[in-house]
Amino acid sequence: MNFANRRFKRADGLLLIPHNPVHAMKDEWKKFEPRSRHVEIDKVGQVWNRFTELRLAARDANARSGVDLVRFLLLTGARKGEGGSLRWDQVHLSDDAAQCWWHLPNPKNGNPVWLPLSSQAADLLRERPRAKLPDGTDEPHVFPSNSRCGHITDARAPLERLRDI
Repeated sequence: MNFANRRFKRADGLLLIPHNPVHAMKDEWKKFEPRSRHVEIDKVGQVWNRFTELRLAARDANARSGVDLVRFLLLTGARKGEGGSLRWDQVHLSDDAAQCWWHLPNPKNGNPVWLPLSSQAADLLRERPRAKLPDGTDEPHVFPSNSRCGHITDARAPLERLRDI
């Protein structure tokens, strides 16, 4: 409405909409602060060790996938959806650490990108079991789950276990 009032006028020069009805709520709307959740630098080791413990104590393959996804996100800085939907055909692991990479065919900006993997991220991916689908074919996702889409979409459970750190 504000845009229309700035851009267009009636024939007599007056505003199309004399009073924006939403304007009355302007002062009552909650101001949203940007999220600023992060791991304090002096807690990084403690967080990593907790995730290692959670991985060892995972109750099933889905829980282990969730923990591994969060570890992968910490190591790469990837977005949750990018890491969660990662497929094995988008990963290249080599004995030569300089030749390990992962590929994002359609990131948020739409430009495909190939990113190097740190030795820790490459080791994490090497440790991931390559699951089989019920029909015996290889599971395409690096972080599979029993969800409809076939991969981890929500990794909040491992993060909830860190509230006391």
